[in-house]
Amino acid sequence: MKRRASFTLIEIVVTMALVILVGSLMTVLGNRMFQEKQFEIASKKLSEELALTESLALTYQIDITVFLKKSGKDLVLTREVDRAPPKIAFLFEKSITFSHIQLENREEILRFYGNHHKEMPPSLALKATQIKKCATIDTRFFHVYRESPVNLSSQKQVE
Repeated sequence: MKRRASFTLIEIVVTMALVILVGSLMTVLGNRMFQEKQFEIASKKLSEELALTESLALTYQIDITVFLKKSGKDLVLTREVDRAPPKIAFLFEKSITFSHIQLENREEILRFYGNHHKEMPPSLALKATQIKKCATIDTRFFHVYRESPVNLSSQKQVE
């Protein structure tokens, strides 16, 4: 009597359990990588918006005030100007929301003047809302220059 080559029920169950375990691990790791990338993109977008604001102030010789405020888990950027040229007036009509970053401080006010002067802290400390990651924007050049896996609030407690 010849025996047929087939899988036993135990072999199938063990294989399915391993597939489910590997799949769930990949989902968790993939989700974290996705959140890190969202934080990186939001940080760079904020830096680009600040650089654009500085460029507008210098190009049009106007004074612009930027308000960065927490709104729930989001960061909201609002620009204000006394007189906006018609070409760029639409930039001051709405706020921009960044959904994966927060400021270390509750609120920041940045001022850009048309004569190359700026009033703002030397850097903006950002932290991710969903993961333990932070970055700093250098306000002299508006580049994200440091990233760290440590939460900023835990750094303050250690120091």
